[in-house]
Amino acid sequence: MRERGCRRSLPPGHRRAFTLMELLVVLALISLLMAVLLASLRRARFSAERLRCVSNLKQIGGAWTEYLKDYNGRFFGDVNGHVTWAGWRGERRLTMYQGRVLNDPYLGLGASPSKEKAGIVQCRMDVGGLPEEPDPAVFLLYGNSYITNMCLIGHGRLYEFVDSRIKRLLENLNERISRMQLSMVTNPHNVVPLVGDYGWWLQVAPAIPQVDRDKRDDAAKRARRWWHQKSNCYNIAFLDGHVDFAEIGFGHLKGDHYNVNPFKDLNSLLPSRIGED
Repeated sequence: MRERGCRRSLPPGHRRAFTLMELLVVLALISLLMAVLLASLRRARFSAERLRCVSNLKQIGGAWTEYLKDYNGRFFGDVNGHVTWAGWRGERRLTMYQGRVLNDPYLGLGASPSKEKAGIVQCRMDVGGLPEEPDPAVFLLYGNSYITNMCLIGHGRLYEFVDSRIKRLLENLNERISRMQLSMVTNPHNVVPLVGDYGWWLQVAPAIPQVDRDKRDDAAKRARRWWHQKSNCYNIAFLDGHVDFAEIGFGHLKGDHYNVNPFKDLNSLLPSRIGED
C-alpha cells in the first residue's frame, strides 16, 4: 500500500516566496503597462501641442483679417515678408524694410519682442527642417515658426521654380501678386491657405533653384517638417479664418481641400505635380 505524500507545513506567519518564473512574469507585465502608458502620454502631448499650434494660427488669422481691414484689403509685401511679418528678430536677422508688421498692434507683441515674448508665432513642435539648415528650429532662425502663402503675402514675386511646366502660371501669378488685394482672390476663401507650419510651403513648392541640387529635399529631410507626427500633414490657417490639419501633397499646388493659387481663372494652368521626389 502506497503512502500518501505529506505536504510540508510552513511555520505560522511565514509566506511562500515568489518563484523566479513568477517574478519574471510580473516584471514583464509591469514593463508592458509602462510602455502602453508612456505611448499614451506621448500621444496626448503631441495632441496638446498640435491644438496649441491651432490656437496660435486662429489668432494669427484673426490678426491678418484686422490688418486687411486697416489697409483696405491690400496684402503685406516685403523682402522676406513671408516669414518676417511677425515674431522676434531671429538668429538669421533677415533683411526687411517694413518691420514685422503684425507684431503691434495686431498680435500685441510690441515692435521688437524678445524670443520669450513671441510665443504666439512659435509652434512648440518646431524641430526645424529647412533644406539648407535642417537642425535648428525655424523659430530660432527666423523668429517665427510659420510661413505665409507667398501668392498672397511675401516678396511680391514668386521664386522661379525649376519645373518649366509652370512657366506660364508663374508669369501670370507674378504679374498679379505684386499688387495683391483681397478683392482679387476669386477661388473660394476656405481652400486658399493663408499661413501655416513652415514646412507646408516647402512641401507644396519644392523645386527652388537657390538650393543646390545635393541639398534639395529628400524624404528624410521632409519628414523633419512633419512637426505633428503625421506624414505630409501641417496646421494651416485658411483665408476664411478656419484652421485645418491639412494633408499637402509633395509638389501639389492644389489638393482635395486646398489650392495655393488664389485666382480661379488660372486653375487650368496648374500642373498635377511639380518638382522631383
